Amino acid sequence: HLTIFITLSYTFGIAASPFFLNQPSFLPFATAGALFLISWKYSNQRNILFCLFLSFFLFGLFHGYSSRMHPTHPSHVANKVVTETDCVIIGKLRRIHGYNGEITTFDVDTRSIRDQTSTFSPAHGTIRLKTRGKLPVHFSPGETVAIRAKISPPRHASVPGSFDYAKYLSHQRIYLTGFVRSPALVQKALNPVEKEQLRYKIEKLRHRINVFIDTTLSGDIAAVYKAILTGDKGSLS
Repeated sequence: HLTIFITLSYTFGIAASPFFLNQPSFLPFATAGALFLISWKYSNQRNILFCLFLSFFLFGLFHGYSSRMHPTHPSHVANKVVTETDCVIIGKLRRIHGYNGEITTFDVDTRSIRDQTSTFSPAHGTIRLKTRGKLPVHFSPGETVAIRAKISPPRHASVPGSFDYAKYLSHQRIYLTGFVRSPALVQKALNPVEKEQLRYKIEKLRHRINVFIDTTLSGDIAAVYKAILTGDKGSLS
């Protein structure tokens, strides 16, 4: 029962986050933090449970709040590219979502960016890219790549009640999408010596499992196994 209430607390936190978007960012967290301290000071079993549920509510509130706030830092790619732009991107492959028989979808964590009228400038933020065809097998998450792509902010749904792809991506903190004309325009770049982050290790393992499934099985069977084992639904038809 405790797990259920913890899950509900976290879910309610995410659901409540839109109501705080127009409030000062510190207000909901300061209020909840004060309640937490008061409950902890007068601790008993009931108050300890209240603190536990409030903590997970705060985690959910923070997650929902931060995912709905548009980036404000000037070096974020969402503030550097506001219209469709042909760019060269230097960054790390974050995730390769898979190949659906025609298109490969992948995410890149930007390190620097250059358009046709400027030189390279530091940047951060994730861009979702698509290319016609497969990326070479030797590419894997965590590798530094140079990419020529046409990128732009995704369009919001124009019909009320329809699926809003831009909003869906913003919840993943992705504010730009783009298209790479050919996999040949994705090239390995010089990779500075740095400690590999855990998220890239996880994605690299997921990618290796997908590659193994693709080379062992075929067609719809491989697509089903990838969807079950790694969550890659890009190959499902």
